Amino acid sequence: LKNPWDFGNAALIQDQFPEARYVFLHRDPWHTLSSTHRMMLAYLNHRNPYLAILSESYRRFIGTGFHVRVARWLCCRHADWIVRAAVWHAARNSARHLRERPLLPAARCYDLRFEDLCTDPRGSLRRLLEFLQVDADPAPLAARVARPPTRIAPEVVRHEDRIRKAFAAY
Repeated sequence: LKNPWDFGNAALIQDQFPEARYVFLHRDPWHTLSSTHRMMLAYLNHRNPYLAILSESYRRFIGTGFHVRVARWLCCRHADWIVRAAVWHAARNSARHLRERPLLPAARCYDLRFEDLCTDPRGSLRRLLEFLQVDADPAPLAARVARPPTRIAPEVVRHEDRIRKAFAAY
């Protein structure tokens, strides 16, 4: 479970799919938050058709001219608001993950650090495929692994103390 909105939902999935296997893709919170910040700004400034299909609330929001203009103005004038929202949301999901993870069957859980995947894609994917009991060559997938830019948005850096505190346990 990789996406910030999926990360803390393993127990719910366990309830619905008792035989599920879990792959937790962990990433340094700094990079996750910076990426989320960029994504939120992009989705606010440019309608995303795919997200509009997935999210009725986004579709309704982005379709309202006045609310979108106000949100853009607020994010431009008060950029910290969007970072605070991203930190709050990601920290809440990480805390839920830490609470619920011990409730899952350890034999069906696999943890993979994004940084390890980028450093050793073939080895990381080989071990993952073994866990999933999938007989496949990891090379084609490994060739598609690319390390994204590591630049952290200045708006995120300004919240260093808040982020360190929010993610200390994680």
